[in-house]
Amino acid sequence: MNEQRWTYKFIFRVFVFIIIMTATTTGIAKSPSSSSSTSTASRTLANTTCGGDRARTILKCLSLIRTIFSSDDLFWFGKIYSSLCPSYKTKVDISCYKDPVTTTTVDAISTSTTTIRKKINNDDSLLTLLFRPGEFNVKRFDRYLNVSYRSPQGQYKACANTYKMDAYPYLEVNPSAATWLTPWQMRKMPDVHWVQFNSDPQHYTLMFYDSSNSNVKGLYTNILENKLTISTEVIRYEGPMNFRNFSSPFLILLFLQEYTVDISTEWRRRFLKPVYRFLGNFTREYNLDGPVAVNWALVSTDLYATEQNRISNIVDNCPHYIARALAKHERTFIPPNLHLYVGLYVSFTSASITYQSCCNEYKSNATVVYLNPLANGTAKAVDTRSGVMPNVTISFVPFDQHQMEEFRHSLFTLVMVDPDIPEVYHSLGNSTYPLIHWMTINIIGKELSTGEEVHAYIGPLPPDENPHFYYFVLLKQPRRLKKEDLEGFYSDCGEALKGRCLFRMRQFVQAKDLVFAGATWMAIENDKYVRGVYLRQGSPPDEVCKQSKYYQPGCLDSSEAVRPTSGHGIIFAFYYFLLLLVTVVTC
Repeated sequence: MNEQRWTYKFIFRVFVFIIIMTATTTGIAKSPSSSSSTSTASRTLANTTCGGDRARTILKCLSLIRTIFSSDDLFWFGKIYSSLCPSYKTKVDISCYKDPVTTTTVDAISTSTTTIRKKINNDDSLLTLLFRPGEFNVKRFDRYLNVSYRSPQGQYKACANTYKMDAYPYLEVNPSAATWLTPWQMRKMPDVHWVQFNSDPQHYTLMFYDSSNSNVKGLYTNILENKLTISTEVIRYEGPMNFRNFSSPFLILLFLQEYTVDISTEWRRRFLKPVYRFLGNFTREYNLDGPVAVNWALVSTDLYATEQNRISNIVDNCPHYIARALAKHERTFIPPNLHLYVGLYVSFTSASITYQSCCNEYKSNATVVYLNPLANGTAKAVDTRSGVMPNVTISFVPFDQHQMEEFRHSLFTLVMVDPDIPEVYHSLGNSTYPLIHWMTINIIGKELSTGEEVHAYIGPLPPDENPHFYYFVLLKQPRRLKKEDLEGFYSDCGEALKGRCLFRMRQFVQAKDLVFAGATWMAIENDKYVRGVYLRQGSPPDEVCKQSKYYQPGCLDSSEAVRPTSGHGIIFAFYYFLLLLVTVVTC
């Protein structure tokens, strides 16, 4: 029997460890990166120990459940925590956060004048998350808890994007299956059934527990026989909201009741916060037997949980998804393995404007544009034009009060760059050394107004037919910067754009010990508004308007031929034009 138990434990340990490590490297959540549905559809569980024809495998299934439930090296809160979360990550990666309730504080050194106390991270199993040592024997598990979810079709908004999700009519929860469900799929109350023995009392208690944040997510008492519809709802069911980038078990536990119970206000209040090793006291107070059955699902994170945690001010994990999306751009001025922890949200409030372009008049209505980097990220040049200042929100949700205080006094640099300058304008910028459109240094915390503007905002005016990406990057400073600190990190390109051209961003970040903290971006195309600006700068009409159906040679009126003399956007467009002339003459 011991040999059989060891075999189960060894096989499952290897299996789950591979799954957890794989989930960590991929962000585990097979969450949608676009508006398409998630790829974690139905799971085939017929060949697993606790799936399929369970009547023939019930003893093996219960034996495996007992082994897994007692093991302290299978889940993120166990012995593998130190490999998942090296010390340098515990202070910056929300996935590695451990609530103080799940650490034990002990006296480390005591003297006559002071006591130094030390926090110890416990290597927990599912058993020791819920019970103190010696309080519960897993042999009490005597039946299997059948749990399944139905996830209807729907959609949700998260991190400024909308996601449409397919329906999943049947998702079985299986503790022996190394697969995972998502918070979106588990948002509705599941179907739960169990075997009722003749010796059982008449009533049961059912509890849902989320190990990702140590919260009780549902509690139903006085369940008559096997009928959840006849029960006392103490805590209404809420699905898991795993914010970590690796999976975490969501437990469903069944207890026998000696008599009907009335849960006290004190316990109800206690369950509003994370709880740890609490079940011994709870079961004793209400004379509950068990749990006599337990099941759990490995739960990933997804963008649904990310948004729910963000709006609840628990944690903002949108920067994690933005970092993943940004890595796919493969920009040389952005470091690999980027970790972002600050939310950077940018919008533009544009007034209506009427303008001429290629022999036709256009009107752009007033609008508000929110940058959406997790979708296609496109915006219009007219809505983000010079004079329409970006509205910037810097958002940070801390692990604890100390982090919040540190953030409030942190210094940041915000820079907007264009790395997609065409080769013909090589003296302005390129993919490695982009052109600066906007830059502010010494921002204190989230207050952009406290910063010092080095370069005023210039709206996008992509001169070629290819869309340009404009990146807003937030960099944490270890100390205050001076404008002179930028010298040596740009190339001379004339007085009009002094300090903006060929910005050596990677070198600047390294030399000044800056840290990438947040990012967002937008994609802008050359359109009728951009063409109108270039025409007013004196660019050749036949070249600028070749794509316009309204243009005929000689049709331009004076309003399109007049060259304005002020505004950074105008200077910028004019400089493009001058560079083009110089290039043509040189060639």
